[in-house]
Amino acid sequence: MSDMFSGQLTTHFTLNTLGGVQYLIRKDPETASERLQDFIDYMKYSVSYPVLGRMVSYEGEKEYLEYYRNLMEMRFGEHFRLEITESKEAKRLSADVTLPAFILQRLVENAFYHGIRDMEEASVIKMDVYTDPEDGLFCIRIEDKGKGMDVEEVMARAATSESSLFKIREAIEKSEGKISMDIKSTPGAGCSVLLRYHRIS
Repeated sequence: MSDMFSGQLTTHFTLNTLGGVQYLIRKDPETASERLQDFIDYMKYSVSYPVLGRMVSYEGEKEYLEYYRNLMEMRFGEHFRLEITESKEAKRLSADVTLPAFILQRLVENAFYHGIRDMEEASVIKMDVYTDPEDGLFCIRIEDKGKGMDVEEVMARAATSESSLFKIREAIEKSEGKISMDIKSTPGAGCSVLLRYHRIS
């Protein structure tokens, strides 16, 4: 089974999404149609890039993430909230930026399921896209105020091929230095993941 079908298009995600659309058909047909289109576009993108790690455009990755956000908001309501902000300079540079396919969706998914999902009060995942004021590099920071983690312990577990973080690290390594990742987290105080795009010809 390819990485795509074992990761992006799991049976659980697919069935729950279609179940959500089926519910909306009776309650709000117009929104149901919009979410069904999101799911179709989500699947088309997944099929186009069946291997995690292939370098694709940032714009395509952001659009894919927005499909995912719409579908997750349909399923979880206010318990799943993703806010995306982009600076003017980052928007100017974004057309030239490439990322490993599916990396943004994977990081947001981890932030939800391992960070905020089990919290009593609804929380928000933030994705801030900006340029570093010191070196001008294109940066993407994904953070949550969830339960946090022991980074050393999690990185040790990431040594196994079954780990989502292992696949993310592997994809970054395949970028041949174009992408770097830094994870900061404290148990009980949330998690922050910083991706930096290095201009390498």
